[in-house]
Amino acid sequence: RHTQLIAEPAMTGEPGAPFFHPAAHWRKGWAVLLGCWLLGLRVDHLSTLAECLPIARPPLQASMLEQVKRAAAAGTKGGKPQVFIQQLDASALAKEPSVQWLLKLGLTDQGVRKVITRAPNVLTSSVSQTLEPLKEWFTGLGLTNAQIAKVLQAFPHLLRVKSMSSMTSKVRWLLDLGMSEAEASKVVARFPMILCLSIERNLRPTVRWFTSLGLDRAQIVKVLMATPQLMGCSVEDNLKPTVEWLMKLGLDKSQIAIVIHRHPALLTYSVGKNLKPKVQFLGEHFQNDDIAQLVHTFPAVLAYSQSRLKDRISTLRSKQQLTADKLRMVMSWKQERFDTHFADVRAA
Repeated sequence: RHTQLIAEPAMTGEPGAPFFHPAAHWRKGWAVLLGCWLLGLRVDHLSTLAECLPIARPPLQASMLEQVKRAAAAGTKGGKPQVFIQQLDASALAKEPSVQWLLKLGLTDQGVRKVITRAPNVLTSSVSQTLEPLKEWFTGLGLTNAQIAKVLQAFPHLLRVKSMSSMTSKVRWLLDLGMSEAEASKVVARFPMILCLSIERNLRPTVRWFTSLGLDRAQIVKVLMATPQLMGCSVEDNLKPTVEWLMKLGLDKSQIAIVIHRHPALLTYSVGKNLKPKVQFLGEHFQNDDIAQLVHTFPAVLAYSQSRLKDRISTLRSKQQLTADKLRMVMSWKQERFDTHFADVRAA
C-alpha cells in the first residue's frame, strides 16, 4: 500500500502523500525515492529522504508500476521488500556522483544503503566542495581510505558537517588532554561521534568527573583510549549510577578508580541487565566481601558472559577448586585450554 502510494505519483503527476511537500520537480524526486526503496531502504525513511530531494531523474516507466504492486503484494520483512523489482533504478541511483564517491572510498553496497538511510543529504552533496574536503581532513588526521569508509558508515552524520573547524577543535582538545596525534587519530577512528560532541557540555564534564574519582590525566587518557565511547555517555544518567552501584557492592572511591582504570568498559554495561545478574550469581557461591575483592582485583570478571561464568564456576565446584583466585585464573583461559585441563571432570 505504501509502495503504491509512492509509485503512482511518479506516473500520474498527482500528489501522493501529504507529508511530502510540493516542489518544482517533485515527480523526478518520486523516482529517486522509489529508487532508494529498490535499494532496500525502509519505507518510513522516505519522508526524511524527501527533505533533500528532488534530484534530476526521469519519471518511472509505466511498466514499473505493476512490478511495484507485485512486490508490495509479496509482502515485506522487517520493513524491507523481500524481492528487488529491477536493477535499473538501483543502477541509476548508483550513478549519482556522491554514491560513486562512497563506493570508490571502499563502502559496500550495503554500507552505502546504510549511509543514505541515516544521512540522505549525501545524495545532493557536492563531491568537490563537500565530500573530497572531508576525505582530505580525515587523511590529514592519519586515517586510511578504509578507515574513513568505516567512520562514515558508522557515523554518516559527519557527511552533514559544513565546517572542518569544529572537528579540528575536538582533535585539538584530545591533544591538549595529553594524547599523541596517533592516539587521537585512533580515538576518532573508533568513536567518530566525538567530532560532533560539545567540548563544554560533554567532553570537559566527563574528564572533570573522572578527575573527581581520583584518576590523574595519564590514567584518564588511557581510559578514553581503551573505551572512547565513554565520552558520549551522560555523567548523570550513565556513569554515576554505575559507580553508585559499585559503592553499594562494597568498593570505596579509590578502589573504583582502580576498577575504571583497569577495565573502563565496565562503565558501559547495563547495571540491571548485565552487572546485577552476574553479581547475584556470584553471590550464590561467594561472600559479599569476596565478590567486592574479586571485582576490585579482576573487574573483567563482569565482562564475560553469564553462561561462561556459570560454566567455569560449575566445573571448578565439581573439581572442588572453587576459589576467587582460581576463578580469576580460568576465566581468561580460551575454551580449548579450559576443556583440555578439565577433560576428566567433564567426562565424569
